Amino acid sequence: RPLPFKSAFSPVVMLIFGLFLLAGEASARPGPLPEEGTRIAEVRVEGLQRLSPNAILRVMELRQGRSFTEQTYREDLQAISNIGRIDPLQLRISWEEAPDEDGVILTVHVRENPMIREISIIGNVRFSRNQIKNQLDFAEGDIIPTGIRASTIRNLQNFYRDGGYRAARVGVEVQPVASNDNVADVVININEGQRIRIRRLHLPGNEQFSDFYIRMRVSNAPGLLFFNNYYDENAVEDDLSIIQALYQRAGYLDAQARRGTFDYDEENQTIELTYEIEAGPRYRVTSVRTEGVTYFHPEEVDRITRTLANRTFDGRRLVRALDRLRELYGNEGYIDTDLSYRLERNREAREVDIVIEVNESPPVYVGEIRLRKEEFDFDIELNLFDRFMDWFAPPTKDETIMREVRLEPGEKYRLSDEQRTVHRLRRLGIFRRVQVTREPTADPSVRDAVIEVDEDPAAAFVGASAGVGEVSGPTVTFELVQPNFGGEANRFRAAATFGTRNTAYRLGYFQRYLGDTQTSLDLNLFRTTDRFRVYRQRVYGSSAEFGRPISERERIYGYLRFRAEHVRFYRFDRDTDESFDNYPVLAVRPMVVRDHRDDTHLPTRGHAISGGIETGIADGFLLKFLHGYEWYTQPLEQSDLVYAYEHSVGLMPYDAREVGLSERFFVGGTGNLRGFRAREVGPRDSRNPDLAIGGSTRITQRHELRYPFTDFLTGRVFTDAAILERGFLELGTPRVGSGAGAIMDFGPFVAEIDLATALLKESADKRQFFHLRLRSRF
Repeated sequence: RPLPFKSAFSPVVMLIFGLFLLAGEASARPGPLPEEGTRIAEVRVEGLQRLSPNAILRVMELRQGRSFTEQTYREDLQAISNIGRIDPLQLRISWEEAPDEDGVILTVHVRENPMIREISIIGNVRFSRNQIKNQLDFAEGDIIPTGIRASTIRNLQNFYRDGGYRAARVGVEVQPVASNDNVADVVININEGQRIRIRRLHLPGNEQFSDFYIRMRVSNAPGLLFFNNYYDENAVEDDLSIIQALYQRAGYLDAQARRGTFDYDEENQTIELTYEIEAGPRYRVTSVRTEGVTYFHPEEVDRITRTLANRTFDGRRLVRALDRLRELYGNEGYIDTDLSYRLERNREAREVDIVIEVNESPPVYVGEIRLRKEEFDFDIELNLFDRFMDWFAPPTKDETIMREVRLEPGEKYRLSDEQRTVHRLRRLGIFRRVQVTREPTADPSVRDAVIEVDEDPAAAFVGASAGVGEVSGPTVTFELVQPNFGGEANRFRAAATFGTRNTAYRLGYFQRYLGDTQTSLDLNLFRTTDRFRVYRQRVYGSSAEFGRPISERERIYGYLRFRAEHVRFYRFDRDTDESFDNYPVLAVRPMVVRDHRDDTHLPTRGHAISGGIETGIADGFLLKFLHGYEWYTQPLEQSDLVYAYEHSVGLMPYDAREVGLSERFFVGGTGNLRGFRAREVGPRDSRNPDLAIGGSTRITQRHELRYPFTDFLTGRVFTDAAILERGFLELGTPRVGSGAGAIMDFGPFVAEIDLATALLKESADKRQFFHLRLRSRF
């Protein structure tokens, strides 16, 4: 039952609140503004106590030497308010003539919000005080952010809702400290409410989708396995909208989803829900018409829209066609072109005509490129560690960001250039948010591009991580990572890994641009020790890799790597034909990569292809031919199912024993052949069958179906195959493994679990049923 809340505002309170707003408006209202175009001689800031004036001046466009405009004046007031630590009701900008009468002096009058003295949390039972404080975007000692009430209520109610307390209510009070106007206490009152476990969800009338498919998409659904889910009354209407949209997207354009009977068991605090579905007829598309197209030839548009006709209506296919049309216009600078559609239904015949309406606009050009960063400068004395971190992890330089921008002032504002800008900034790995905003100018055909970025405070860290590898075993890694060294998006990493079968030390530095060129440089020093059943291998080495885009639009990149190593062996079993001589490695590897995947973590569409050669010496002449290919697609129109195909080829034009053991090809394990133990497949030592000696011909292939059940759980079924032989182009018995698994992303760590069986094998191959790869940070 809903809680009996009373009105939050009485008439008296509303009157006082209105007078307060009027008073604030009057205080913020400036006198007569300077004339348009007046030169600004100086900008001053008054009223700050903790913030640096630079925190204000940095977000302003009205700066010394520029001309005054009323539009910029109002934009600057908003930009200063957006800092979030300034009282917007006390903000104003005044002006006076400069002493030499050469322009005006602007003075920004501000009042900082109070500083937080103490945070009190009342009413929490299920979660500890520290758990709740971790959900806040402020801490004791911070300046109170503007909008603290709304953001705190939103964050904590979402936190409780995720924990099953869907009825939780949060109140926030800011209490001034009587003895000091510059500090205040924040009091958070929490009413956790009750949790009602969902016992069942019935879906009468559902015939198009499996019940499980719908339950994984709505909020009010029973939990899985050992996990419970709890009822959220506020989500019922959203659930019905989701179900209705699923059916309409599948061609059931008249589908309706309604709330049925909800059976509540008060004694056991459980509920049984019913969502009734009336699908109606499924429509078929008879024709697709496009109206209003003049900038492009009809055939160009028809190539995009013709896949919609003469088949069952599919909302996702229609959305993709509209997106491709927007790209067609946007990539030629017509970014204001508006696209919409209407459906003309024939209910008796169960047919529908799609009419795409295009409202074309003239081309738009790029004006100024402006940068907007969320930065705060505090005038406080830093201790030794803080000074080190300020040097080691400074804010990102403006030129570092602008270097990634692909929009050019005066050129057409192309959507592809905007998307490339966002992609390049995100790949730096130092921002938690990247956005390009198109802001209008006095000229309707020109848009300023405003680059907005928020730096990720977790990008640089000193910490430890734990993991499990099939070669290394359980490991603990201590590392120092700075992906923005010097504020120039260069990456520094120092790491030490200690495992049951592996020890590694690594020092790396990646410079994204060498001088003013597009060439990158990746330097590494390392020492690794791996323990296998018959021997232990220790490698000291270094590498340097240069990278350069060959075609940025096509995402084609070239790499040239130089590697120098010394390999030392310690043999446990001397009854082997393998000599285990120590040797140096000197190698060079050119490589070309073309990457058109939509994501590097779990791709759903696109492809990637690579090819290269590695040559040098490694206990003999070294020559490797390397090739890899990946392809991803979603084969079912009404499903998030992903089909992934991968293959790789590695060849050396001689018998594998002509080069050192560390340079040969191996297969097995999660990396390329599940169902078999890592590095325990293929050719064996003639005197010791426990020793896998690798090969000179390796061909691997993987087929995988992935399905995202939730944001953190993705299931998969797979078949892996591989050929590994000693001789060049020798094609012997393939090994095949098949099974099922899951990828679980819990935030702090990611676990990959696979169960696989060997379908085709040789007697000496070592099988492995359970595969686990775990990565975490703590």
